Amino acid sequence: GRMAPRRRRETDAVVREISELVGDHKHLYHTACSFLRTLFVNTGHSLFCTLRAALLMAAHDRELDASGAHVSKWDAAHRFTW
Repeated sequence: GRMAPRRRRETDAVVREISELVGDHKHLYHTACSFLRTLFVNTGHSLFCTLRAALLMAAHDRELDASGAHVSKWDAAHRFTW
């Protein structure tokens, strides 16, 4: 059957590896998102947008932020996504 989106993100090696590298560091998260945006602008490949969205949702899944603020508080794309 179909895999739930959260489970798909958990099993996606690329999303999982980037999420693990970023950890709970908001600055690294924003740097990774900025890099993905730059790759998209330079190549036009939508896969970089898809990966950026998956990274956002993985952060949402993990409630990524050491200070306790949910990703929705510091990533404006979260509001658009939800």
